[in-house]
Amino acid sequence: MTKKEITTRLVMPIQSAGQIGKSSTLSALIEYLKAGEVPYRALDCDPEHKTLSGWHPEAGRCGFRKESDLLRIFEHLGKSPVELVDFPAQATSLILSAFEKYNATALLAEKGVKITILIFANEDQAGLAGAYKIVSALGKNVDYLVVENSAKFGSEGFWESKVGELFKDHPVIRLEPLEGEIVTKVKDLSKVAGRTINFIEASSQLDGFHGAGLECWKDSTFSEIHKNRSLLLPTGVKVKGTFKEKSEKSQSEINITDLF
Repeated sequence: MTKKEITTRLVMPIQSAGQIGKSSTLSALIEYLKAGEVPYRALDCDPEHKTLSGWHPEAGRCGFRKESDLLRIFEHLGKSPVELVDFPAQATSLILSAFEKYNATALLAEKGVKITILIFANEDQAGLAGAYKIVSALGKNVDYLVVENSAKFGSEGFWESKVGELFKDHPVIRLEPLEGEIVTKVKDLSKVAGRTINFIEASSQLDGFHGAGLECWKDSTFSEIHKNRSLLLPTGVKVKGTFKEKSEKSQSEINITDLF
């Protein structure tokens, strides 16, 4: 059988842990795709919180409550170069069971869809257990992109664990924390707008130090995403525009003449 060309990247976080930044990471990816003029589609499959579609009204809604819902979700896939699906928390076992029951990776491969699973390097038991379940069930049939989000959780324990060992050779996106005052300002903007505004959207609406801080965070986030774009885009799809590369210089590597 001829291997079908990959025409769609499906990006999904499916770890059973809440409040680790799954929806906000997908939101940052959406804003990166918008900035790079990459066509995308997003699906919010969390029928309770609807966080992603709250930030991005263009996202479709397709609730996931039982295994058969996965087939309904699949009907929407394979129609855009990048597709992002936000599942509810605590759904890992149900999702993996549905993947096995319907031979999902093979079904999607027939449609030219390659899956990238976001693995959050969360060191608590729920995060570790979810990551282990995912890699045990899906193995090498999907790609993995690890996310460190220090504003939400610690990652040191993850990397020191046997679960972390399984992901040590996989690429990592490192999201920097935001100052609490900036987070408060963004919440205030949302109240005024009467809807939830995400951090990257807010970067163009805040001025002064808050705006500058948010702009730096956006540049850092886009840089982290951009360097891992091979796992987020199908082959041949290009990102338009330029994205700043984050400096990796350590304190000892900085030349004093760089400061003047």
